[in-house]
Amino acid sequence: MQGPSRWLTHARRASCALVLALSACSGGSTSLVIDVRSDFVAGVEAVEVEVVVETLPGGSVSRRALNVGDDLVRGIRAAEFGPVPAGSHIVRATLKGRSGEELLSRRVAVEARGTTGVVIALTRNCRNVVCPAVGGDATATECQDGLCVPPACGGGSCSMAECSADSECTPPSSLCAEARCVEGVCLTSSRIGACEAGFICVEGSGCVSIAPLDAGPPDAGPPDAGCTGVCTPGQVESGTCGVCGTQTRVCASDCSWGSYSSCADDDARCPSTAPECVNDYCWGYRAVSQSLLSCLDMGRDYQPGMAIFGTLGEDIFGRPGATWTKENQQTSCPGASYGDAESGTIAAGGTGSFRFTYSASGCDQGVLGRWNSRFRILDTDGSSFLLAGVTDFSIYNSSCTADRASCSAARSFCPPPACSGVCSAGEVQTSNCGVCGTRSRSCRSDCSWGGYSACTDDDARCTSATAPECINDYCWGHRAVLQAALSCIDMARDYEPSMAIFGTLGEDVVGRPGATWTKQNRQTSCAGSSYADSESGTIGTGGSASYRFTYGATTCAHTILGRWQSRFRILDTDGSSFFLSGEPLITFRNSSCSVDRQSCTSAASYCPP
Repeated sequence: MQGPSRWLTHARRASCALVLALSACSGGSTSLVIDVRSDFVAGVEAVEVEVVVETLPGGSVSRRALNVGDDLVRGIRAAEFGPVPAGSHIVRATLKGRSGEELLSRRVAVEARGTTGVVIALTRNCRNVVCPAVGGDATATECQDGLCVPPACGGGSCSMAECSADSECTPPSSLCAEARCVEGVCLTSSRIGACEAGFICVEGSGCVSIAPLDAGPPDAGPPDAGCTGVCTPGQVESGTCGVCGTQTRVCASDCSWGSYSSCADDDARCPSTAPECVNDYCWGYRAVSQSLLSCLDMGRDYQPGMAIFGTLGEDIFGRPGATWTKENQQTSCPGASYGDAESGTIAAGGTGSFRFTYSASGCDQGVLGRWNSRFRILDTDGSSFLLAGVTDFSIYNSSCTADRASCSAARSFCPPPACSGVCSAGEVQTSNCGVCGTRSRSCRSDCSWGGYSACTDDDARCTSATAPECINDYCWGHRAVLQAALSCIDMARDYEPSMAIFGTLGEDVVGRPGATWTKQNRQTSCAGSSYADSESGTIGTGGSASYRFTYGATTCAHTILGRWQSRFRILDTDGSSFFLSGEPLITFRNSSCSVDRQSCTSAASYCPP
């Protein structure tokens, strides 16, 4: 079913999700076989699983140690109990941390017949959830997928899983982790190859070192068995070496460190032309042609017989796809600051080049004097940094007056400005305008600012009310259409008499083509309600997407009646996620029902039983 009625689907699925898979074999005695599935990391976060059958006299307890390598995502055999009386039982599974603390506990109701298998899912998004929720169902004492649910649920909805594909699960916060749908349960697991040897991915913490537990029970004291020393046998330590390399060493059985492995630079250029390590990559630059000179005579022909006087050049080394900008400062002029000059992109081979051919300069040319230059990098991940080192050089003209005709004179020569004022002739200034646009102005020859150009939004929709905010350098927005433009809708009234449907609800979402949107709803007239995913889709090539729902008359028992709030979550094409501004409220009533739901005022506080 599509439309507003789906606002309740997620809540039904979460509260009655099948978190335990049961299979019974007839014949023989009755027994319980319990498996546990979780996205806590075995041996690092969770070191023990405890299983208790609370309904057996005195309770039956089984404990199993968890070690690094145990695949909790796929599930592990936690306990077996038998024989047990046939019938109803309550089984509780608890994960414990290194200090013996309880990480998460979950109770499930089981109907034992023959050999009965139970799979209990302990998901990390339940760790800080308190059940039952204040004002919620008092029988919903357990947590599943971040929501409170009963130990068992009845009815056909128990066959509905939380997910059927990985894409239906919420993406994890750590880059080394990925969301997985495992037999209908959303879990997080480490991406293959995301962490180096000796490390493992922990959601929320990233790649962490694997530190083996000692032989005794978890505690805060020294190892309970084995040797003592500077490290724990099997522990792996990584260190930096060379320019941008790594080396590792392993703790020996006598608790002393072994020798480091050989240094492995990840880029062969690190020792020579790229001597600096930033963002785990090697960077550098070198001068070529006349740039090798620390002082350059702009009145001398360095390349006789050619139409040019000479060539200045530099090569930049680094990550393919990163952009570089050469910044220059005329240090012979007091108070001078760095300004952008040439720029380009580092090619697939890992090199970018700057080349400039020049002719003789006039004696009043602003290039004469002493200069510093440096390179600013915009890496492929969006980070920006300066390469180490500054190149110092002077430019003079031997045919000019003494104050600029030699290297020593040029080091203190500052060309007089063509004019004095608030800006320098030819200078360009850019500022933001509109919703997501820019405008610019240029400094005139009299050193005063000219007028600003027209505001140029990079998206024509920015100027309309449908896309009122700028995020990730793009315009986004949403608007209600048809009956969704009303704040209160009578579900007993035919808004479209000429059609076979009562009316249509709809919203338009505008933004970057290719981005995906998810509409989330919560029934605010019900205490303790939370947002749940509803419709979703992709913004088309035209920069907009539409959600439309046609409806007929509702019964007085329909769960849509009441007050609702909605919002839109965006997953942009670069992987970033954010909510659009605005959370509109809409009330659904039925004028043919009892007084508690027939008016806008009463429906605003009505919660279906």
